[in-house]
Amino acid sequence: VMTSEINVSFKSERPIDSIKLSNDKKLMVVGSSNLNGNRWDGSIDFLQITPTNQWQLVSSTVLGSGVCSVDFVDESRISIGCDDGNIYILGTSKFLNPNDTN
Repeated sequence: VMTSEINVSFKSERPIDSIKLSNDKKLMVVGSSNLNGNRWDGSIDFLQITPTNQWQLVSSTVLGSGVCSVDFVDESRISIGCDDGNIYILGTSKFLNPNDTN
């Protein structure tokens, strides 16, 4: 059995609650929460695999609530379950191409 080593050098600023890989294993989404004192926010971080098998942070977005779970709906959308009871379905292009206005 051949295995390839993939290195991850990423540290979230908040405790990690959920990690999900895309079906093609080229994109990772990390959901985290910050439940300290009066701050109960969370974040979504997107990492992409580089040609040298390194995970690189490409986008990070802070949300107004902690993130309980993340998952890929399909190749272009993710679902996010938050501590405040909301569920969001968001397109990945917003995070991967933040300067794209389409």
